[in-house]
Amino acid sequence: MSSYQYLVKGALKHVQRIVVNKFENKFETIYFLPEGKDRKGVGGLRTKGIYKKTQLKKPLITVVTVVYNGEKFLEETIQSVINQTYDNVEYIIVDGGSSDRTLDIIRKYEHAIDYWVSEKDKGIYDAMNKGIELATGDWINFMNAGDTFFNKLVLCGIIHDFNNYDVVYGSTMLKKNDSLRLVVPRSVNSILYGRLPFIHQSSFVKSNVLKSNLFSDQYSVNSDFNLFLKLYIVGASFHELHELISIYDGYGFSSRSQKISYNEKLSILKANKVSTIGYLFYYYLAKFRMVLKFLLCPVIKTLKLSQFKTHC
Repeated sequence: MSSYQYLVKGALKHVQRIVVNKFENKFETIYFLPEGKDRKGVGGLRTKGIYKKTQLKKPLITVVTVVYNGEKFLEETIQSVINQTYDNVEYIIVDGGSSDRTLDIIRKYEHAIDYWVSEKDKGIYDAMNKGIELATGDWINFMNAGDTFFNKLVLCGIIHDFNNYDVVYGSTMLKKNDSLRLVVPRSVNSILYGRLPFIHQSSFVKSNVLKSNLFSDQYSVNSDFNLFLKLYIVGASFHELHELISIYDGYGFSSRSQKISYNEKLSILKANKVSTIGYLFYYYLAKFRMVLKFLLCPVIKTLKLSQFKTHC
């Protein structure tokens, strides 16, 4: 038995999955947010009486973008959404009350945005919850400022694979230091040892599932991990799409605050009665690999350079 199988088996001893098959529709969809603190603006097609809905063989997909002072990268995100060839997309932007040119960029594309609002919030997950409450689509995707769909054909190419799953997800291109690295999904069971199986931007969740399970404000950087772990435990169905979905900005919100992330994941696993042994093993294994790579890097570089030395 591999170390991975052993750790997952150990974690499963403490987790009883409860297959519920469906999520109750005990929620109310809202079309407009009540005015919040220091609202700076609101607009979009809804404010003009234009609403989108699911069509025959064309489910409505809601894409939510959360942003705060994102003038440097918001426009690219917006363009990647509104230029999708799939023609039944609802686009919602939730801004945290930006003080830069973010609102100017949003207004520039107001003709293609279904609803946008700019006001103070309690953090990124509070803003994401607002997006969930406003969504009227069958599926919800979060494409936050700085992140983009891989290309304009993404939605058109994957919508036929959604079927009756609760969560569908694909691969991601991680963008960091002006380079791209392919990130393929892990096994869904990896969530039991503290690793989100996929990049959030490359996932789509049924609207009624998210509306019944909003993000917790208890966690500052790992509320998405907490949500997907809970969905896994209650028996939500996960399905991998063997497609590239998004390009994820490696310098984004969730890539910071590693110490906070570590403590939060421990707390989340314990709260859900999941063994933390697997998480601790992989966390310190990753740390060891980083140190080893740092120590060996000069040696490897010297060995590579030595092949260019001339010999008499």
